[in-house]
Amino acid sequence: MSQLRTVGELWETQAQRIPDQVAYVFGDERVTYGALLARAQLLGSAMYGAGLRRQDRVAILSMNSGKWFEVLAACHLAAFIAAPVNFRLTETEIAFVLGNVKPKLLFFEQQYAAMIPGLQTALPDIPFFICLDKAEGFADYEKFLASGDSKGPPCRSRSDDIIDIFHTSGTTGRPKGVVRTHAAELFNAEKSAAGLQMLPGGRTLISMPLFHVGGQGESRAQHWAGGTVILHRVFDPVAILRSIEKERVEVIHMAPTMVADMLAAPEIAGFDLSSLRVFCYAAAPMPLPILQRGIALLGPIFLNCYGSTEGGANTALHPHQHPLDNGRASLKRLQSVGQSYPGVDICIKDEEGNVCGPDVVGEICVRSPAVFCSYWNNNVATIEALREEWYHTGDLGTMDVERFIYLVDRKKDMIISGGENVYSREVEDALLENSLVQEAAVIGVPHPRWGEAVHALIVLAPGARTTEADIINRCGKQLARYKLPKTVEFAEALPRLASGKVNKAAIRASLRARSSS
Repeated sequence: MSQLRTVGELWETQAQRIPDQVAYVFGDERVTYGALLARAQLLGSAMYGAGLRRQDRVAILSMNSGKWFEVLAACHLAAFIAAPVNFRLTETEIAFVLGNVKPKLLFFEQQYAAMIPGLQTALPDIPFFICLDKAEGFADYEKFLASGDSKGPPCRSRSDDIIDIFHTSGTTGRPKGVVRTHAAELFNAEKSAAGLQMLPGGRTLISMPLFHVGGQGESRAQHWAGGTVILHRVFDPVAILRSIEKERVEVIHMAPTMVADMLAAPEIAGFDLSSLRVFCYAAAPMPLPILQRGIALLGPIFLNCYGSTEGGANTALHPHQHPLDNGRASLKRLQSVGQSYPGVDICIKDEEGNVCGPDVVGEICVRSPAVFCSYWNNNVATIEALREEWYHTGDLGTMDVERFIYLVDRKKDMIISGGENVYSREVEDALLENSLVQEAAVIGVPHPRWGEAVHALIVLAPGARTTEADIINRCGKQLARYKLPKTVEFAEALPRLASGKVNKAAIRASLRARSSS
């Protein structure tokens, strides 16, 4: 389907080609491509009738539900810009995101109705607030949709139109709105579908939130392939196991912590999981014991991938590249995020912009049709990130002679202690070698002599007991002295972002708050 120019055309094409194929399953809902397009045309027309025009923004504040696909498809058809909102944010943070994109319409779920009056006061320029279910005092979604024309909206999207604005997690400051085009999303969908081995009629389970690029990106890839998305409202290990068996799920995507929770579920032995062909993990490194347990239970189906909101899907370490029995070189390869997808260029650059040689640490830079075009209303950040046709990811890494990429750290997370660079990922890997440690996060904290010192926050394995001194001593067998944690803090869980990544900004903020109190 390379002739497609927009994601709107993708919905139309699939509704013509396979109208009776189920596009998504959500709870008891089973909606075909034909039925989804019909409702999207009505909704797009209703929004046009309410006064929305090309490239107006449409915000969505909701947990996962089938209506997400209706709203997105309507925007994709009519050249409106979808602006997902992270429902886990506070009202103040949500007001910032909405104030940044200035939508003409906000679709929201009833459970968030209490914050809507405050948002209306703070953002009087948003003319329409429509509840996706029912909330007293607000327009009803079904009535609004029914006001549309079945022929659809009179405006249609174009290849270079903006399709969506995803806001970054804001780990390094205020969230930034990532502007992506229809052309970029089509390229991303095609590459992701191929990389994840999604097939016509195939079935992919999505439990990542649809306000996140990962949830939408992999859903779109399965829709590109002409298959079915099994959508879950939240991550629930047992519910997911039940869905895999019932729906014969073939492809699934989780953050490593979610993989660990699913594999640890006592009920897992009672489910038939033989339909799974690809188990994608991303967003964080996978501890080797968890990977070994998963392969022993499910077979060689695991796939690691690396991407971002700004860069799209970049690399994959495919299932056949996950051998566990071929010595140290093989185990080292498991620490990589794989090689770049066809059509995606990756290089490692030093501080002066020179391309680094093999195994030399530098910034990972990406060039592909999937790369974003700008940050919304933020030219300074755009110029910093997009230089000489390359997206500078802010991730530090290396590339070996076979062009496998190894993540080392976030550029802003690198610790400089006594003039030496310490990469938090290296320290975290050393901590995770200890069987008593289940999860680990490492940050730099101010130190009067060394400038920064290494601080570790760890979660112990169930039933494990140890001390700070023992944790540090065990790391000393693998790390130079200056890389060792100076302090270790024990926690019941690590704070996480919606993507599953550890929220190091929250860890730093907690430490600052405690040190100042």
